[in-house]
Amino acid sequence: MCESLQKNDIDDTLAENALDFIYEAVCKINSYQERTEEKHNLKYAILHLHAGIELLLKQRLYTEYWALIIDKVDNTDKKTFLKGDFISVNGYQAIKRLKNLLDVKISKKDEETFKALKKKRNKIEHFKVNESSESLLAIIDNSLQFISNFIVEHFDSIRKDTHYSKIREIEEASISLKEQMDQREAEIQKKAENPDDLVICQECRKKCFNIENNVCLFCGHTMSPEELAYLYISEKLGISEYECFRHGEGWPQYTCPECGIESLIQIEDGSFRCFSCEETFESGNIDFCAHCQKPIRKKDYEMMSICQDCLDFIVLKDE
Repeated sequence: MCESLQKNDIDDTLAENALDFIYEAVCKINSYQERTEEKHNLKYAILHLHAGIELLLKQRLYTEYWALIIDKVDNTDKKTFLKGDFISVNGYQAIKRLKNLLDVKISKKDEETFKALKKKRNKIEHFKVNESSESLLAIIDNSLQFISNFIVEHFDSIRKDTHYSKIREIEEASISLKEQMDQREAEIQKKAENPDDLVICQECRKKCFNIENNVCLFCGHTMSPEELAYLYISEKLGISEYECFRHGEGWPQYTCPECGIESLIQIEDGSFRCFSCEETFESGNIDFCAHCQKPIRKKDYEMMSICQDCLDFIVLKDE
């Protein structure tokens, strides 16, 4: 009887703590919208949302079995657990266990949302906040969507009726912010000179990243040449890294023979483009080293398809 009561208490505490953190985040968002100069409200909203999501994920695990929320199960027994003397799983572990052990459906988008939220939370905790308000609001928006969907799917297990008013306020805040973010995203897309240049931003997850100008028109995010090349391949060319390796094909991102940065790709017309030095090469002017497959300019190696590094290695090996 005692253990049963303690289990219910833990269950309810996880639910209440999760909702308290999320509710506090909503209050911070409201405060920011009322006093837009106080960006620190968004900072605390990010921190509260991260804590709230982790607790929601753990609560879903705990509903199935208490040991699922423990990091190293073999080192803990039930009595130690009920004393609170344990280390729990983090958000990534919780998502993995929910998917693999309980067959809970968590979309790739929601996983990416949590990953972005955790990354932003780490930056906020350890460094000065130099993010744009738009960037923070976008991540908050995506996180609230994740939370709302998760509550709809799984909140029966944490007694929805008990927390109805708080859940309702969270859902209303989520709907309101999403409408604002969707409207701004649509306006940006409408004003874009070439909408085809816009792809999904890896930071805010809005389709506002101008790949030609290397800037997100929603949050201001920019990327390194290597990241930009990867984004072009996946978003513009529609090539999946997973599918490439599943079929034994290499990822088509190469080291530029001009600048030496791994930001060279082959674009739609067959030519090669470097996102670092902005050099372009006609398809007939690029060959690949027969030994290491590194791109080389044909005019530099007219007699054989071998790069200088491999040639030097062969010469040294034969000496």
